[in-house]
Amino acid sequence: DDYVANSPFYRDFLIPYGMRYVSGVRYVVSPDLWVVFSVSRGVGRQPLNLEERETLRRLGEHMEVALSLQTTAKVAMQAAFAGYVVLRKLHYAVLVMTEDRTVLFSNDAAEHLLAEGSILVTNGRLALRDKAENADLTIGMKQAQLSQALRQTPQEAGRPASLVRCGRSLRNEAALMHLSVIEPAESMGAFGSATTIVVTFFVGSEGTRLDPFVVGYAYNLTPAESRVAVGVAEGLPLETIAQKNGTSVLTVRSQLKSACAKIGVSRQAELTKLLSSNAVFRLGGAVKVSS
Repeated sequence: DDYVANSPFYRDFLIPYGMRYVSGVRYVVSPDLWVVFSVSRGVGRQPLNLEERETLRRLGEHMEVALSLQTTAKVAMQAAFAGYVVLRKLHYAVLVMTEDRTVLFSNDAAEHLLAEGSILVTNGRLALRDKAENADLTIGMKQAQLSQALRQTPQEAGRPASLVRCGRSLRNEAALMHLSVIEPAESMGAFGSATTIVVTFFVGSEGTRLDPFVVGYAYNLTPAESRVAVGVAEGLPLETIAQKNGTSVLTVRSQLKSACAKIGVSRQAELTKLLSSNAVFRLGGAVKVSS
């Protein structure tokens, strides 16, 4: 009674709301999830007797087991998502995270980056080693989410909002991250029931050929548009590109026009200079994983 009389928690909060006795325990389910199990009794009631305490102790044990099973089931379910099966096969480093950067999935190439310390997962959340690039990642995430909400791709020439530089963190000046916001309704739940962000790391190489996959992924091009853009950047005539792709020159011109609009250039010379000057678009730009 003396303690209660001098405790602001009891005097100003519990008792004015009709409560007199309270007891609780905290379960640490994961670094990002704490659960508090508490019991309270009203003014005028007696404290819990031994039998009631034993009942609650047993109930608490069952709750702890249930929370553990829930966490295990959640991890197993995430590993089975169709989207993760596809990402696991990519030789590019890929992470899937929530909007607060909690990492839900990482493929083998991403695990390699984590092992060497180029990227960090602290308390379950993604961070870049370089502070400025880590701040840029936060800005890039917001821009990607805004673009997704507005259903439009920003046309910032040479660097869409979904691209974030990470060269200092990965010790490769050409390194970039591409951010894709995945909504459950648009992906048929392939990545779960909540909004997720897919982070793909592209690392520059000394290869001589451009990689259509990286170019297409970076600028949201269709496979046909990325093949045309790469062909033009490598100096191929439109007739040759049309023959290689099994289509007409008129179709190639239309695909090239669409690709330039998405990339943010207006002339073939600008397209060639932009793609050729960035080593991240070269073949072999994936993270190398030791066998």
